[in-house]
Amino acid sequence: MLMQTQTNPALQQALDKLLVKGKIRAIDMAFADFIYGEEVELQASARDCICLFAAYVSAQSGAQHTCVDINTLGQPFAGVYLFPDSPTLQNIIEQSHTIASVKAQQKSQADSLNKPIVIEGNLLYLQRYWLYESQLADIIRDKAAKNNELDMPRAKELLSRLFSDSVDKASAKEGLVLDWQKVAVCVAASQSLSFITGGPGTGKTTTVTRLLALLQGLAVVNPLYKSKPLNIQLVAPTGKAAARLTESISAAKLKLPTDLQANLPEQCQTIHRLLGARPQSPYFKANANNPLHLDVLVLDEASMVDLPLMAKLFAALPAHAQVILLGDQDQLASVETGSVLSDICAACVSNINNQAPLAAYSESMQYTLAALMDLPAPNISHQQDQDVVLT
Repeated sequence: MLMQTQTNPALQQALDKLLVKGKIRAIDMAFADFIYGEEVELQASARDCICLFAAYVSAQSGAQHTCVDINTLGQPFAGVYLFPDSPTLQNIIEQSHTIASVKAQQKSQADSLNKPIVIEGNLLYLQRYWLYESQLADIIRDKAAKNNELDMPRAKELLSRLFSDSVDKASAKEGLVLDWQKVAVCVAASQSLSFITGGPGTGKTTTVTRLLALLQGLAVVNPLYKSKPLNIQLVAPTGKAAARLTESISAAKLKLPTDLQANLPEQCQTIHRLLGARPQSPYFKANANNPLHLDVLVLDEASMVDLPLMAKLFAALPAHAQVILLGDQDQLASVETGSVLSDICAACVSNINNQAPLAAYSESMQYTLAALMDLPAPNISHQQDQDVVLT
């Protein structure tokens, strides 16, 4: 008997059936047991509901989902247990002593930190995943709001050497598709945070190699860096992915002008090695109180990075660090909870048409791109607050 009390055999039987059917795991039953023991003040039916709901939320984390939307819940335990409709379920959740209700503008409230489950709007989280998601979102918003001031003449001179201008001139004259690799480099160089996405063979590694050459070329004349090269770190979630990026960067580097190959990194390491993994511990040596020593971070195969690891990586970044994430949001999902790259791209990606190919970017970014790529001044028809996703 798993439950702390034997006065409700029907509930125990329901949990046993769900375990046998593979709807929940043993750890989900243990969590349900804990919640049942904490909800002693609820009425019996509400207590049973919260107990089984806790098991479901825990099981969903094992299926890589960070949260559950109670408005679109359906009946995942149909045949064993039926949850009440959404308004009734919401009312039961509000009565619970183990669920903290958090509003977006009050995310720092203390009572959310000592309850195992958190509800924000219609989304129900296990506490730790809510904390990870909130912390990561705050850092991403902060970095996405920061723009880099470029030495425009120097940047244009470097870009002319890193790219051929023929595609851009044809685009401006005939309305053809732009050189999106060059657009990606220009946007990423102007941002503190950027995401370069695309399927296999779309040139992500070539693009980021040119981007790093541009950044190093700008840094050596930037008084902020005292003419010193940037400290650029390449990371990937696995050793195999790190080896592939090392090989790809080394090959792409040889295609650049000889003088622009200087100070470009070639060796990629795993995220765990960069952060300094601690044996038998989920924590790392590098963290918010002991940040990494780097100026630019390139993360390859970002789709494979789960929410907890991504949150810890971003928390360990110094405030000035520029971050470039590479990956394909449709491939190589993380094996742990959370699909960070996919969720960000789904929220931010814009429709770009050939008639106004730069209209998906903010007004300031359109003028920056026009200046860097010698394009006509933009006819502003659409504006975004931030430009963080590059496709």
